[in-house]
Amino acid sequence: MPDGQGQPSQPGIAWLGQALGAVSSDHSGDGRYRYVLMPSRSRPQMVLSLGERGAGWASLHRHSDAAPLKVRIARELWAWACRTGLAEVIFSPPVPDSAVGLRTGSLPWPDLMTEVFGRPDLAVAISVGQLRPQIKPILHVSTKAGQPLGHIKVGWNDVTRSLVRHEAAILLALTGLAGPPKDAAGAGRVPHVAGLRVPRVLHHGEWYGRDVLAVSDVGGSPWYRRRRTSLPASATREAGRALGVDRAALGASTFWSDLFARAKHLVNHAAVDAGISADLAAVMDTVESGHAATELDFGLMHGDWAPWNMASLGHSLAVWDWERARIRGPVGFDSAFFRFQVDLWIRGLRPEQALWRSRCALAETMAASGAPREAGALMLRLVLLEVALRQLEGVAAGAPVPDRVYRALSGLLRQSLAIDGALAQGRKS
Repeated sequence: MPDGQGQPSQPGIAWLGQALGAVSSDHSGDGRYRYVLMPSRSRPQMVLSLGERGAGWASLHRHSDAAPLKVRIARELWAWACRTGLAEVIFSPPVPDSAVGLRTGSLPWPDLMTEVFGRPDLAVAISVGQLRPQIKPILHVSTKAGQPLGHIKVGWNDVTRSLVRHEAAILLALTGLAGPPKDAAGAGRVPHVAGLRVPRVLHHGEWYGRDVLAVSDVGGSPWYRRRRTSLPASATREAGRALGVDRAALGASTFWSDLFARAKHLVNHAAVDAGISADLAAVMDTVESGHAATELDFGLMHGDWAPWNMASLGHSLAVWDWERARIRGPVGFDSAFFRFQVDLWIRGLRPEQALWRSRCALAETMAASGAPREAGALMLRLVLLEVALRQLEGVAAGAPVPDRVYRALSGLLRQSLAIDGALAQGRKS
């Protein structure tokens, strides 16, 4: 399989070496470059160089609005462990650069970083996250003293290259191609949206068979801030209209045609269970027959509008990870997505409970985003379709999906067929 073309197939960081171009060697860098996997080798989230303490310090201080207090405190302690040199003692035995490829691999990553950030005194930490089809390395670049400078996303296979290219296009559209407005920290400012900060594109292009996107740092929430469970209504409403709004029937929109094409591909895919294929087809038929002529407002849609992609910074809201965004998506989708994901992942409710809470709050959720109340049921159904499609696209790409996830997806799709009836019954009672 050509280098950088494969899908991750095993736990740990085997895929990372493929992505960064690691070269197997028993004497990689003569032991100069070694890394610890945090919090453990079996569940790595960060890959930190023992010789670059500033990178660990800088990256572990960055918190999203989704992180609970205990996780923030743990990350702060890990940051101090990195700064004081205790990481090697506390965490698993280090791995050599031959398993990572950042410093002594086949690709000149140090040269790229020096070119992008314009200075040689750079340190790097790598976030890897959970193993999934769209997994990609994110290089968190700082000075050796620990000043954050920005991040480099690496698209290394068909799935991730497409996502990286798409995010670059969205960010350039948001902040402008030339002379983008920015604050003192270097984050992009979205025109006409007060208080919304997004990453500013520093570099994007093809590089040794990868797509690389370098963006500015946008900051993180302070460790003591409570995790976000409420929708940032003002930012949601203004962001949806930042690039203008068009009104059109759902069935005539590119959003629906793209969704329909993705679903059709999966319904007929051999890797997707026949039962869930039937459920997916039934929901698509229901939406098309009942809502193709429904008029909706279409504006900027983030697509993954959730606390783990946000950081509250005083009166500003930093939002990153725009790889699922659309210039023209249904206004109201992001707010419905936010509510469902918060109940599911932050409040820890079972999928059917999260769906029920989302149903009950649809009028309030639509009002917060400036969408009409009657659009709520359709938005929630579109959210459930999108969530199912992303999971099933992972199945089609060869990623294992546990039976419980299959059952949950199937149950959600079936329940989505009854959303309108449940809402009507609720209004009568």
